[in-house]
Amino acid sequence: MSDLSSFHMKIKQSLQENYPNLNTDLDKYLNVFSPNTVELDHSILQQIKNFVSVAFKLSRHENLQKQLFELYPEKANNIYKKAPNQSVLMSYDFHITDQHIKLIEINTNASSFTIGNVISELQHKKSHIEAIKQSFHQEIKHTGKKQVNLAIIDDCPSEQKLYLEFLLYKELFKRWGHTCSIIDVDQLQLKNGVPIDSSGTPIDFIYNRYCDFYLEEDRSKQLLEAYLNQKVILSPQPKEYFLLADKQRMTDWQTLNLDEYINSEEQDILFSTLLESRLIKHFDAETLWQNKKKYFFKPAQSFGGKSAYRGKNITKKVFQRLLNENTLVQEYAAPGTIEAQDQKWKYDLRVYCYQDKIDQIVARTYQGQTTNASTLGGGISLVTFN
Repeated sequence: MSDLSSFHMKIKQSLQENYPNLNTDLDKYLNVFSPNTVELDHSILQQIKNFVSVAFKLSRHENLQKQLFELYPEKANNIYKKAPNQSVLMSYDFHITDQHIKLIEINTNASSFTIGNVISELQHKKSHIEAIKQSFHQEIKHTGKKQVNLAIIDDCPSEQKLYLEFLLYKELFKRWGHTCSIIDVDQLQLKNGVPIDSSGTPIDFIYNRYCDFYLEEDRSKQLLEAYLNQKVILSPQPKEYFLLADKQRMTDWQTLNLDEYINSEEQDILFSTLLESRLIKHFDAETLWQNKKKYFFKPAQSFGGKSAYRGKNITKKVFQRLLNENTLVQEYAAPGTIEAQDQKWKYDLRVYCYQDKIDQIVARTYQGQTTNASTLGGGISLVTFN
């Protein structure tokens, strides 16, 4: 048996022992678990903590929020202003250049937390479940109840690559005293304005994994109605996406005067971590084409590496299309690399947070142009700090 096969067998055994009610074919999910370990200096961890603290502080400043709502009036309604809660499972994704972190993007509804925890428990004998439990329960408090009927929402959830993760969360929620169902966003129904599960029971809390971040699509209209009327607690929610995860914020932070919001030391932390990021409409097209190797192109609102292009590989046809789309052009920062399994791997860091508290850090190790869950031996990997 190869080392990789042995590792996957141990993962499977761990899942069977610790989550006995999964009732799914575990073998088809094992490739997302990687035996690779990314070892980093402790100074990297301190940089991460510093940046997360500054970014969260900046996003909570009421005057900055007011300024952003004035800049983007289409967002200035109660869907964003009146969210009573924060958001679970935010993530900050970083590359490391010359021992300094560089922010690639910030995400809501980040995936793979439970995958990383299974690996951590197996390889590092350390669990992050208590941290995520506290994060969810802090959110659940906004329902006014200690025990809730909870739903996980996504697009065709049983067909998602990480459907296993939904099953892991469902079992965890039940352990914590809640009821839980997994619902396709198209199947969500309301009764008297309140979301209900398949048995007709009102849903108190929705863990939202559906990637219509602003709830703008027709498929989201039931979710939007319940959220607008505050008939359910939704986490993550659109306000958090607007304040932190919309990639336009990375450009705003670099163009707005932040003196009122954070001090000079905090600004140094922010600007040394941010990559140059601007919308494509602010570039001269010909100059950008000539310098394309310096940049990475991605939709300003996207997820999962969709329609993301390394500048050196982009074709003229694709470039012309991106000129007419809401495209973010970001300074290219090469991913880190490690040697493992007699191969070379690229990696990025995914830092899961609740407010400004770090709940877990994993690496996504891969081969190819962008992070993926398809390289045999790659996937979610353990991170250690020395």
